[in-house]
Order: sequence, then C-alpha cells, then structure tokens
Amino acid sequence: MSSLAQQLASKKGALRHTQTQVTTPDGQSKIEELCADGSRKVLTLPSTSLGFVVDTKPDLRYCHVLNRVILGSQDVAHDLDILTNNKITHILNVATGIINLFEGWFTYKTKEVYDVPGCRIIDIFDECCDYIHTAVVSGGCVLIHCNAGVSRSASIVIAYLMRHYGMSFDEAFKFVKSKRSFIRPNAGFIDQLKEYETKLGVL
Repeated sequence: MSSLAQQLASKKGALRHTQTQVTTPDGQSKIEELCADGSRKVLTLPSTSLGFVVDTKPDLRYCHVLNRVILGSQDVAHDLDILTNNKITHILNVATGIINLFEGWFTYKTKEVYDVPGCRIIDIFDECCDYIHTAVVSGGCVLIHCNAGVSRSASIVIAYLMRHYGMSFDEAFKFVKSKRSFIRPNAGFIDQLKEYETKLGVL
C-alpha cells in the first residue's frame, strides 16, 4: 500500500496545464497558470476599467407626496438647487453613512437606519412622523431621504400618512407608490408598518 506522500506525488504528476483569468474588484486582471509540475505562474494583465460597474450618475428623482412633504434619495439631499427651488426648510435623513451637507442652511434630523428586515424601524416612526408634522404645520417643507429613496424613507412617509392622516397601511402604501412608483420597503419594514397600523388603530 502506497504512503500518502506517494499518492500525492502521483496525483501531482497527473495534473494538467491550466490557465485561469482572475479580475479583482479594483479591475486588476491576472492570468494564473498551473503547470504540469505543480508550480504556479501569475501574469498581470493591463487593465483599463474597474472590475465592477460604477454608478456615477446621481439619482435626482424626487416627488411631492404632499404639498410640503418630499421623498427622495441621498443625491437629492446633496443638490442645493433642488433644495432651494423646492423651498425645503427641513431634512430628515434616515440613510446610512450620508452626511448632512448643508448644516446651518436647513434644519436636520438624522436617524441612521439599516435597510435590512431585522432593523426596528418602527421604533422611530413616532419621532420621525412628529418631526415631519412639526415642520409642515410651522409652514416649512421637509425632504425625507435615505440612500435610494426606495425602502427606508418610503416607510417613514407611509408611517406619517398613517399617523397624521388616518390612512390604513394599504391606503398609505398605494398613495406613496402613486407618487414614486419604484418604492419598495423591505419585507421586515412592511410587517412593522402593519404592526404600526394596529398600534394606531386605523384598521
């Protein structure tokens, strides 16, 4: 019976010559070559592009859910022309890793929220809804944004309509979607919005 070392040596001798191209996230391409004798050679290739798709175009889409309530993305929150042209006075930031670029120009409230189903967004519904309402009744105009304006900020706006306009979840969801068709709160947020609906007693 052959030893393990002998078996490995036999397998190594049976290896075929192969080449594999590897591209790293920064766009570096390499050819890794495995020779028949088990040795490995690496050849670095010139690269002119990144290894992933870079989205450099800002998403400046926004919508007036109500006259003084605007829903948008982080890019809208960083576009001074949009903010001033829409007479925005307050900004509710529920994104992650997005700074409030115009401190001193606008009144900010920041609640960092992760767009994952397990995040307890319901815990900030009352606080955020009251912030929006205070801004509106004082004659201001408020932008609610997360990173993409699809899940977190949409959930806050839906909760606001439920809390201050007595809408059911279905009514509020359909209303916001009619203004911004691509909203998509994650499954956990939808469950929490329905839980909030029960808490508010708007069924």
